[in-house]
Amino acid sequence: MMGGGGWSGDASSRERHARQILDQTRRLAAELQKAVEDRVVVEQALGIVISRSGGAPEETLDRLDALSRSEHRTLVAVAHSIVEDAVRRAQARRAGDGHV
Repeated sequence: MMGGGGWSGDASSRERHARQILDQTRRLAAELQKAVEDRVVVEQALGIVISRSGGAPEETLDRLDALSRSEHRTLVAVAHSIVEDAVRRAQARRAGDGHV
């Protein structure tokens, strides 16, 4: 039978391991959340470009991917630019119409 010292060492080891697993889980959750947010922005950009050009989703995604490569930017960065530009244009139209 082990003395008290053996059990406390095992307990602290298990606690350390549990903390490591919790930290890894939190990092993974943050990465997954970022991936979901990035996908939403890319989907929004696809919708904007499709509504303007009438292209098919796959074709439009290929065009955005080619644009991102030619500009040496990530697809997500290009998508953010498209969405931000669309928001600015919509706000300018509303301001021009007297809606603020």
